[in-house]
Amino acid sequence: MGALMLDNSALERISDFLRPCHFYVPMHQRLYEAILKLAERGQMAGPVTLKSYFEKEGDLTHVRGAAYLADLAASVITIINAEDYGRTIYDLYMHRELIALCQEVLRDAY
Repeated sequence: MGALMLDNSALERISDFLRPCHFYVPMHQRLYEAILKLAERGQMAGPVTLKSYFEKEGDLTHVRGAAYLADLAASVITIINAEDYGRTIYDLYMHRELIALCQEVLRDAY
């Protein structure tokens, strides 16, 4: 998430397969959705613009506030692996979906 806030061009490498629902943490779903919306508008999606976006929506507390946004951006070492991280998030989502499907099949079998 932080890599996307530092360099929105990383979004080009993951937006074709990664959706907000793929994130496990609802807060990260909201952040990714906001980054996508700002990018669609041609705006930079950094900590400052995201803070402003969530203040307008009245949801800044739902993303742990401005300090959390700044911490996410500050914790980034490199954006080179952004696509790999995106694929990992997607793969983990698929695992969760498979587990849920298996549980449903198991319930139906009982």
